[in-house]
Amino acid sequence: KYNLTTKWEAEDFLGRLIGEQKSLDTKLKSLSHMLSRGQPTFIKKDAWDLLVEQEVVMQKYDEILIKRIKISS
Repeated sequence: KYNLTTKWEAEDFLGRLIGEQKSLDTKLKSLSHMLSRGQPTFIKKDAWDLLVEQEVVMQKYDEILIKRIKISS
């Protein structure tokens, strides 16, 4: 196998990671804000519980992306 990764490809990869993390961060902040306001009456408990679980998973994914960015910089 040959390592064909150029400096440009590495920078492009890092840029994509950073973009993905920023996008996720925006969505996570929005979800967290919504959850902090409490469960509205039009969202069923099962759906609300899934949103809470989704927030936890998104937080973990955000942590992973940040770590990947740090080791790729």
